[in-house]
Amino acid sequence: MIKKIVFIFYLSVSAINVFPQEKDFGIWYNIEAEKEIVNDLKFSLAGALRTFSNASKTEEYFIECELDYKINKHLSLAGNYRFNKNIEDNDKYYPRHRWAADFNVSHDIGRFDLSGRFRLQQRNKTYFEDKEDKIPDVHARFRLKAVWKTPDFPINPYTSLEFYYPLNKEYERDVEKKRFIAGMEYKISRHHFIEVEYMRQRDYRPVFADDDIIGLTYLFEF
Repeated sequence: MIKKIVFIFYLSVSAINVFPQEKDFGIWYNIEAEKEIVNDLKFSLAGALRTFSNASKTEEYFIECELDYKINKHLSLAGNYRFNKNIEDNDKYYPRHRWAADFNVSHDIGRFDLSGRFRLQQRNKTYFEDKEDKIPDVHARFRLKAVWKTPDFPINPYTSLEFYYPLNKEYERDVEKKRFIAGMEYKISRHHFIEVEYMRQRDYRPVFADDDIIGLTYLFEF
C-alpha cells in the first residue's frame, strides 16, 4: 500500500513538471486560529497574504472563517467563507467573495495519516473586464494528502496532490489547475504549530504557467 501511494505521487509530480511555459515564484504567509465550540464542532479563523512576481508584489490578501463538524472518526463536513482582495489587470485591488463546502475522509495506516477532501466552491469577482467575469467561477477540487506521524519527534512531514475542475464554464481542458505540496508540521507546544511547505502549482488558464511557492503558516489552537 505504501509503495503504491509513493508511486502515484511520483507519477503526479512528473506530470506536473512536463512542458512548463511561464514560471514565477511566490511566498504565502498564513496565520490561523482554531477552537472547538462544542463536541465535534470546530470554528477557525484565518488570514493570509500571497505574493507573486518573484515574491516582490502582493497578489492577494484575505480573511476566512470556517465551521467543521466531525461526523465520526473518519468523516467530517465543513463550510467556509473567504473575503479577499486581488490585484487585477489595472494593478488595483478589488474584492472577491468565495464560498466553499467540504467533505473530508481520513484513515490511518501505520504511521501514515491518509486523507481525502472533496471541495465544491464558488468565487465571485467585483472587477469586470467582460461579460464572462460577471459569471461566478464554480469548481470541484479533489485533494489527497499523506502525513507521516512521528510520535516521539515534533516534526511530521507530509505531501499532497490537488486538482481543480471547472464546472460552469467550458475550457479546453478538464483540469484547470494542479497543485503538488511537500512540507512539514512542527509542534512548538500543545497549542502552537508551524507549517513550512513547498508547492508546485500548474495553471492551464488563462496561460500555461508554473509557480513555485513557499508557504509559511502559524496555527494556534484554543
